[in-house]
Amino acid sequence: ARELPGGTVFREPQIDAWYVQKGGRVLPLDRDAVGAVGKDGTTLAAYRTRVRAAYADKLPGSGYARAGRAGGYGP
Repeated sequence: ARELPGGTVFREPQIDAWYVQKGGRVLPLDRDAVGAVGKDGTTLAAYRTRVRAAYADKLPGSGYARAGRAGGYGP
């Protein structure tokens, strides 16, 4: 993430989406981001909820990681 005068630009690498976080909003910067949060963006809280639902079960120590699926490799 990089903070700029217009907000903080960041990438969601799993879907190659770019956003800018400005105040309490997350706004899309490319087509992949529009697909994830819509053309008008979303609230920061809603974005966090979406990311948690998509990736929380894949964190280190999760069943996903213990099964050897984290990082794209098989058991």
